[in-house]
Amino acid sequence: MERILIFGDSFSLPRFYENTSILETRYQDTYPEFLRVLIEESDFHTKPTLLNFSQHANNTMFLIREAPRLVSLYEPDIIIIQLGLVDCWERKPEHQAIYPELNGKNPWITEDEFYKNIITFIEWCISSPYRQVKNIILCNIPRVSEDQYQKHLGSLERTIKYNQLLEEIKKISDVFVLDMYSLYAAQDANEILISDGIHPNQKGGQIIAGAIFNKLHEIDIEGRALGVALEIISNGQMVDGINALNSIRNNNKYSLKINYYLSLTYFEYGDVQTAQQIIDECLQNVNILFDQDYASRIYQLKGNCFIMMNFMSSAVDSFCRSLIYNERNNEAFYQLFEILCVYEKSEVVFDFFTKKFKVTPDKCQIISQIYTDHGQMSEGNRYIGIAHNSQGKEA
Repeated sequence: MERILIFGDSFSLPRFYENTSILETRYQDTYPEFLRVLIEESDFHTKPTLLNFSQHANNTMFLIREAPRLVSLYEPDIIIIQLGLVDCWERKPEHQAIYPELNGKNPWITEDEFYKNIITFIEWCISSPYRQVKNIILCNIPRVSEDQYQKHLGSLERTIKYNQLLEEIKKISDVFVLDMYSLYAAQDANEILISDGIHPNQKGGQIIAGAIFNKLHEIDIEGRALGVALEIISNGQMVDGINALNSIRNNNKYSLKINYYLSLTYFEYGDVQTAQQIIDECLQNVNILFDQDYASRIYQLKGNCFIMMNFMSSAVDSFCRSLIYNERNNEAFYQLFEILCVYEKSEVVFDFFTKKFKVTPDKCQIISQIYTDHGQMSEGNRYIGIAHNSQGKEA
């Protein structure tokens, strides 16, 4: 871990006593600052830099409007999202939102908009050409004082509904959801909130920081454990490596990355059946759209399993799926066209290539190399010519 970004609301910031210029919550008593201190004092493998981009009255529209630019600029390893209270809170006509088009709405962000804003941002993070961020921590909406819910009708019911939406997001994406609502509900509101009955005091900030830190610690340990397991495997200790990977998988069953390395290790160990079983279980239970790099890798491995079982048509299908998730996976492209070039007529291969893929010099050169390696020099030269023509068109 090198950089962590926080996208939050006023829970993440210092605060004045209401209608005064006297500080009630200093920055050193906010959860981002408590979290920074915990990280500094931790045994993390690398000590990440914590950057807080929270704003007062912030809501999930920020994730669409401003967050992508910040992610591209600062290239974080982990993003912490602590938003939602502003989205679901009861609004009066006189309330002013940071995005003017929300003024007059009650609430400012509807349930559907809340869900869509977060999902859209997560999808952008894991597919961004600039920086793919795969560790995203969502803090659900904390419970506040009963007095505030009585003053702002419908806000408690919406808080519960919006938090349920976060659980739905967790089910279909590889993100973490921290249950701040339950942590706060278990406390006396007077002991964890400032005088407005909404925002955290020092103790409330420490609770949030502690929960986030524990999750960061899990991520750090898992990353180190995976590194150790792969090192064991690279030293030829396959059984010990498999046991280490299975131990990690028990705690993170829905990680494509862990499932990929475990199935790959079984495959290299010669247990193709177990590798295929792990892949199939993973593809049935994990939403692969949220990690397209490892989705491509796992379908490529599935194709290799089919080759070992001599199911070539199934292998072709798997390699095609691999390239759907990552068209730059040249290794999967090579394996796909090696099967086609060996088993299909040249015109069938050409037709398949030009209809399914963008004709680029690098892909033409791969096919040329395959034909040349198999002694079909004329076809190899044909694709060299196509590569030159396509390069001229691009120029």
